[in-house]
Amino acid sequence: MLIERINKGIRWFNYILSGGIAGGTLVFINSVISREDFVFNIEWILACMIAGLSYYLALRFLEVKEQRLQEGEEN
Repeated sequence: MLIERINKGIRWFNYILSGGIAGGTLVFINSVISREDFVFNIEWILACMIAGLSYYLALRFLEVKEQRLQEGEEN
């Protein structure tokens, strides 16, 4: 929701950044729950960043598809 409201023109970067923040949060929460020392796990963060990019690409695909369908209805 926040990314769509901010929308500074580089939405793909915003989705990757938010995925990285979510990944860092997951790593932190996991270390707290498991009661182990905080271990920076870059693989989780990268996986969440890739998930953010994948979400953006799927969203963009659906936006283009919807636009083409609406243009087809107008003709």
